[in-house]
Amino acid sequence: DAIRRDFDAGYDWVALGQEDNFARCQCSNCEALDSYRDQTPPGFYETYDQHGFEVLAKHIPERLLLLQKAIIDAVGKTHPDKTIQLLVYRQSLLPSKKFAGFGNNVVGEMCDIDPRALEPWKGKVRAFTAYLYWFDSTIQSGMGMGHHVTPRQVAERIRFLRNQNFVGIYQIPGGNWGLQGPVYYTLSKTMGNPDLDPDEIVQEYCRGVYGNAAPIMRTFFKVLYQRDIEPLE
Repeated sequence: DAIRRDFDAGYDWVALGQEDNFARCQCSNCEALDSYRDQTPPGFYETYDQHGFEVLAKHIPERLLLLQKAIIDAVGKTHPDKTIQLLVYRQSLLPSKKFAGFGNNVVGEMCDIDPRALEPWKGKVRAFTAYLYWFDSTIQSGMGMGHHVTPRQVAERIRFLRNQNFVGIYQIPGGNWGLQGPVYYTLSKTMGNPDLDPDEIVQEYCRGVYGNAAPIMRTFFKVLYQRDIEPLE
């Protein structure tokens, strides 16, 4: 009913997904739906290691996915032209084995773009969006201040997302424009055209921001990004 109210209010897309602190229902009906008993290894949702994928694949939380499917099917009958953005996260990192897919009115919001998470979902939803922490400088990430990703790396990631049928990005911001300015600019430009040359984009950024100081600033950024496998030319 809540999703229908949002659609009736004029939204074209509405999100659906479980909270971070998922606690499974333990009634006899739900326990009979799957073998999920919180078996995922400690730290799996932070590291997504191969062992964790294998464990989760053997114990898909069908009770959660079946509930989401029931909601999506019901809403699809009354609002067939609307889109549900389904959270693909933690317990729902892998799709159900009990039904073929969620239908054409669903876009998967991928909280991990690891191919081990992406491949099983292909054909299960219409397309993907990404929930990313590329520039997070909060204590939670432990990354601290810095550029975190280079212009060349972010351009490669945007091309990867384009090729994997991603249609949108939700980005946790950082806020270090001094070091990340060329990265932010490259991200924005390649989202419009993923095939642009990141080196040319950075040169354009330096000319526009620094004027006569553009050559020396371009050298500065080359040295800075070299620390993260960005070639120094």
